[in-house]
Amino acid sequence: MDHVGIKSMKEAYVSQLVEEGDIRKAEEIQNSAVTAPIYSGYSIHPEEEPSVEGINKCFREMAIDIYAVRQEIKYAADEMRLLMNIVDAQLRNTDELLTAEEDRIRDMNIICGNYQEFATVKTLTEDNFNGDYNVEDDGKTFTCMVGEEKEVKLTVLQVAGNGYEGNGFVKSEEGFQSEKITTVDRANMLDGSFHTCYEYSRLTSGGEPEYPADVNMDKEEALCSITLMGEVPFTAIKLDSDQEDIIVQDLLISDDNGASFRSQMPKPVSINSQTEKYSNDAYIYNSGILVFPMTQIVRVVLKSAGTTSESLAFQKIDVSDEKKPKSQIIDLPNTKRHVIRVNDISAKARTYVNKSTMRTDELITGAPVSSIAIFANEYVPYHYPDNQNYIQYIITINGEDYDITPINSYKTGKKIFRCTEHSYLDTYVQKLPENIKSAKLTVIIQSPEDKSAPYVTNLKVCLGKAVTKD
Repeated sequence: MDHVGIKSMKEAYVSQLVEEGDIRKAEEIQNSAVTAPIYSGYSIHPEEEPSVEGINKCFREMAIDIYAVRQEIKYAADEMRLLMNIVDAQLRNTDELLTAEEDRIRDMNIICGNYQEFATVKTLTEDNFNGDYNVEDDGKTFTCMVGEEKEVKLTVLQVAGNGYEGNGFVKSEEGFQSEKITTVDRANMLDGSFHTCYEYSRLTSGGEPEYPADVNMDKEEALCSITLMGEVPFTAIKLDSDQEDIIVQDLLISDDNGASFRSQMPKPVSINSQTEKYSNDAYIYNSGILVFPMTQIVRVVLKSAGTTSESLAFQKIDVSDEKKPKSQIIDLPNTKRHVIRVNDISAKARTYVNKSTMRTDELITGAPVSSIAIFANEYVPYHYPDNQNYIQYIITINGEDYDITPINSYKTGKKIFRCTEHSYLDTYVQKLPENIKSAKLTVIIQSPEDKSAPYVTNLKVCLGKAVTKD
């Protein structure tokens, strides 16, 4: 659709004036600057009676000017939004590349540091797999193939906690940060934008001469519960936060319209932690996905993990002179802010197939290697029966299939496949008769129901040293 703005509106009006026979006015507008308004004023002699036709023409020209300016502003806003989205996409792409490189270095330091026989760690993404599965937006979090999917509109029913909502008391160069950017609006949690956020804060202090009622003389972390209701029942939410240290303390659902709640988490999870994903294989870090039985009301309990380095203060009103009350900003040098930041919470109602299979192509692209293992983070919904193997891994080495367990998993099973001459091996090591010339990985994900499914992410293949002929 062509842009309708000042220039096109002027051209259309000039054509109309020509048709009406007002050539002088048409030429005047045609020769004027683009930024000059069509309406140029209306003069009336004190002794003359105003012309109804002339006044109506004035109003028409003013209306055209106002509409044209509004269209230009709208166009400029759309262009700015497009530019912002392009820049945001580029920054996100750059950030993903930097994060991938950071993860690669961390993989080498942690995995290869703990298991020195491995020389290479390769992260597997959707580009490495084929099959009938579903992958999330990050390109590396996998689940069962999705049948139907519907966005679920959420409503915030309640926020409660041990602090206050927003970013109050945070100083800026010219006053308080909340005067320019406020994070108290609960709608920011549900607007679908990562650029806006909602914050819940708690102030703790070791002592101040003067302080507001929101300051607590302790070191407790901020804790808040957010109760959400969906327009239809759902089984999962996705919580986006740019905080690496945000903790999901608990997640509860209600079966009686919010009268009571029951927990769906055995222990807290730091959902964005870059270090816990190496020590805890039971969550899909950086995904923000939380799964639970079918419900229409869910309560997520969040906790902070430390304080910010912001400068804090409060505004004190001196009313000693009732006629001239004075406002004064009092610094809080010994006070810290604990903050919980939520950029977005979304929900989808999905149906899943009960079994999906993912297969890689060849993983050995160079010389044969001496050993191989895999690394993975899994998320099996906590309400599933714990007597089944919902995620199965099969490694095909030199044409032969073997069951394999991720090297970071607490489950028993064969975790390292190695060509060695030693007869004594640990129970988690599988001896191979020759070096590994070919390897392919198959992942099978199964669900006991069609309303939710397990997830697997952070899949990596760990390769030993290359074996070359002398």
